[in-house]
Amino acid sequence: MQRYVYLGALIGGLLLMFYLYLLHFDDYSETELVKLSYYWLPLTIFGFYGLLAALRQEKGDYSKGGDHPFRYAILRTVILVMIMILFFEYVFPGM
Repeated sequence: MQRYVYLGALIGGLLLMFYLYLLHFDDYSETELVKLSYYWLPLTIFGFYGLLAALRQEKGDYSKGGDHPFRYAILRTVILVMIMILFFEYVFPGM
């Protein structure tokens, strides 16, 4: 059941990305598109790492002391979103 949650988050994030960048690219400025990535990128990250952890757990390759895939996915999402915020707020504007 949890695989469907991760798969839904991944597909939802990718669909939102395709919708924004392929269908409505000209409707938004570059700054708005960067700000909209705060919506689709965390969904995609959470779905990807959740699926990865769930598949590893099903195969028996999961040797992180019984860590739950949901915690694994949330932790990776939080870390990567913090990196994304640092990049978009401090590095990207200076380019």
